[in-house]
Amino acid sequence: MGKINKNQFEKTTKGQFNAVREFAGYFIRKRCWDSNPWQIVNSKDFDTAIIIKDFYYRDDLWNFIKANPISI
Repeated sequence: MGKINKNQFEKTTKGQFNAVREFAGYFIRKRCWDSNPWQIVNSKDFDTAIIIKDFYYRDDLWNFIKANPISI
């Protein structure tokens, strides 16, 4: 994939509402009714995915992804 950048992350997650999207090897779910709506999950299936790590702010999610890149 090469180098990840915040601009691409923001484009990928813009307007995300109760959906799972993939970015930089991570499955990112935004589940709006949770207290921490931004989540790294284990699959693309919105309903059955298990939370690996969750965040209140999208910027905190970005900082985690930037600090913990996945080699793919």
